[in-house]
Amino acid sequence: MINYFVILMLLILLAKQITFIRKIQIRTKKSTFEIGVFSVALIALAVLTIFFAKGYMHYLIALTAASFLLINWMKQGLASSGLLIVSRGKEEYTWREISSAKIKTSDKINIDFFNTSGRRIASHSYDMKYDKDLMKLLRYNKVKVDVIKSV
Repeated sequence: MINYFVILMLLILLAKQITFIRKIQIRTKKSTFEIGVFSVALIALAVLTIFFAKGYMHYLIALTAASFLLINWMKQGLASSGLLIVSRGKEEYTWREISSAKIKTSDKINIDFFNTSGRRIASHSYDMKYDKDLMKLLRYNKVKVDVIKSV
């Protein structure tokens, strides 16, 4: 019975994460390190499932959990409603909660987001092909932007 409850809870969380994914306008660029850590986590989940699963329900739980991890990892980015992140227990910061952004450009765009009290909320990397869209979205939502160009 508890297995059904776990699957139900994971499916509810998965549906919530999918609603966040649909909102994303500009996705973050994942580093090689992030991809490596995520791959190791999925492999560890698969190994644990193979060795300790006792029935089809455990495999279904593992598959649902892996889907949840993947969707949760993919949901980072910028949406029309605000910043979508995976940290500090808060998944979405609205544009009213973000006062400024410090942008550093090189081969990719690194943005540090700050809340209204001046604390850094998150630091994300974005692909250079989104530079115009990023600036347009930030200025449209009245976020103070400081641009630092790296050589």
